[in-house]
Amino acid sequence: MTTTASPPTPPLWEESIASAVQALSPFIVIPLNPSSSEYNVLSELVTSSPNFRVTGIEKVINPALWNKFVAIRKELLSSKCNDLDVLGGLGLTNRDFQQQVHIMLNFDPPRGVPSYADNVALLFHCTRGKVATILTQGLDERLGNIGRMGRGIYFAG
Repeated sequence: MTTTASPPTPPLWEESIASAVQALSPFIVIPLNPSSSEYNVLSELVTSSPNFRVTGIEKVINPALWNKFVAIRKELLSSKCNDLDVLGGLGLTNRDFQQQVHIMLNFDPPRGVPSYADNVALLFHCTRGKVATILTQGLDERLGNIGRMGRGIYFAG
């Protein structure tokens, strides 16, 4: 995936955002149509194991969490990206843009550290409870359990 200033929105996001904004809840849940390409892609990812059978897939639309994701992504790109086209599309002030260009041109990154690029990926998280809290507030890494690799929130891709 090529890094751009604006992240791609999830499928059917534009069609669903108005309903989500008007809802009394901070999020809405939309069942996906089993004949849609989005349903098929997700179903195939999960059913690659013979132990799983998909009976339905729902999409969660939470405008506040999406805006938080976009803001944090913009913050990361504005401080770590070395692509002038991407920096130019972030809506930075002239001062912030010039400061980042100055850093890019005058400081070499530490050896072995690649330049920043989007590392957005489709990941799966399993939970036994607190689903409404997660859908409202997002995942909170401070509440992660101690797993095999230490305290954190674990995902599968």
